Amino acid sequence: MAIVPGFENDLFISYAHIDNSELIPGRPESRWITALRNSLQILVNQKLGGSPVQIWRDLNDLHGNASVTPEIQQAIQSTALLVVIMTQAVLERPWCRQERELFIAKNAAAGLEGRIFLIHKDDVAREKWPAEFQDLIGYPFFTKDAETGQTETLGVPVPDPTEKDYFRQLERLRSDIASRLIAMRSQANQPRTPVGNQTALGVQVVPSVQVGRDSDQSVFVSEVSADLEDERDNVVQYLRGAGLRVLPDRFYPRAVDEYTREAGRDMAESQVFVQLLGAHATRASEDRTYEGIQCDLARQRFSDEPYRTLLWRSPLVDVSKAKFVDHQQLLDAADVLNEDLEEFKPRVIQALKRTRTQAVTIHGDRFVLIHTGEEDLPIADQVADRIREIAELHYPRFEFGHDIVAGTDLLSVVTEADEYDGLIVLYGETPQAWVHQQVRGLRTLMLKQKQDPPRCAVLLGPPTRREPLRCRPPRVWFVDWDDESQLRGFLDAVTESGPKS
Repeated sequence: MAIVPGFENDLFISYAHIDNSELIPGRPESRWITALRNSLQILVNQKLGGSPVQIWRDLNDLHGNASVTPEIQQAIQSTALLVVIMTQAVLERPWCRQERELFIAKNAAAGLEGRIFLIHKDDVAREKWPAEFQDLIGYPFFTKDAETGQTETLGVPVPDPTEKDYFRQLERLRSDIASRLIAMRSQANQPRTPVGNQTALGVQVVPSVQVGRDSDQSVFVSEVSADLEDERDNVVQYLRGAGLRVLPDRFYPRAVDEYTREAGRDMAESQVFVQLLGAHATRASEDRTYEGIQCDLARQRFSDEPYRTLLWRSPLVDVSKAKFVDHQQLLDAADVLNEDLEEFKPRVIQALKRTRTQAVTIHGDRFVLIHTGEEDLPIADQVADRIREIAELHYPRFEFGHDIVAGTDLLSVVTEADEYDGLIVLYGETPQAWVHQQVRGLRTLMLKQKQDPPRCAVLLGPPTRREPLRCRPPRVWFVDWDDESQLRGFLDAVTESGPKS
């Protein structure tokens, strides 16, 4: 019986059989996936301490080179977690694709977050990964030379007890699998409620249960270069052991704008930022590294409380070996702690304790009205989300709220219900005549309230082809839909307005 109620199996291991060939003829222990599965069975059992975990793996090559058999289909559809051994062969085998598609189709309604585990037996370029795996990070069971790019699979031909990298990844994997199984067992014993958002694949994502988490505090532990993965894992396990949530918990897109947006969103949810630095860095663009982007976001996020930004490098790092000048400057920054990692880790807990005793003073509320025609209501919802994201990242000392009003009423009527710090008129599909009327209303409201009037803006949304506005009053912001810096400038002005009584 599986640990998670309602399932026959706890884990299903999906792999290409060529990746489990005997590396030493006549020695079955040299089958890489068999060795991994056996170790997982023992280690997860030890972690759970109760009934043995049920792991299903096609030991008898049931599907051969054909499609998924009924027996495999039944096993996949009755399993709690999917473990995929990621290799080039897995991407080329049709039955491996069928296995993951069956698992996703069966479990989409219940939620997939945290239920798919990627084990990287080799370095497969991310752009080759299936779309449903793009947000996952996974567990690298290989090493990669930073200079040559050459990779070497861990545990080959058989796991060596002295091979610490192999067993470190195995420990991470068994800990995360056990935590997810416990979380699913707890969820199964509670009433289900439809929560979560739809992903691009139409899959409902249900927020995961934070096992062992005794507070609502999060720590952002930045992405690191490959040579620092062990140190990052060390810090992450230390923090999780203290009952803390660690971000990021997914892989960010590599495009600089998307990367910055996603990292900024997670940064806004974090109370402390931790960055481990080494001689190597990864270029994001001609003039920026991903390490620099993360650090800049943190320094901006915690500019008023720099103790929340913790940067570390080993005393053994030779700064002169850094390839990029900007990365050298980051390594040499005055706030980078140059000490043993074991001395550094307690500083994170100390910073979190300090945040508990130093409550952030809220400077005031800021209430923004978004006035739109019915045609642009979906865009108005997106604008509200963008305002919330920007406010969380850049204005942590303000409580931002919004009010979306759609219809033909004039601003003078709409604003009678409340006092607003910012007024936005949205112009997309809405007729030009209506927008002209509302823009003139903005001017009237500003003249009536000459002492600290609300900040006013016209947001030019899609489509780009529309009748030009022929009414542009002074002191009214005109913000392009796709220019976040313009929206940020308007919100800066809103935060500078005086408090409303």
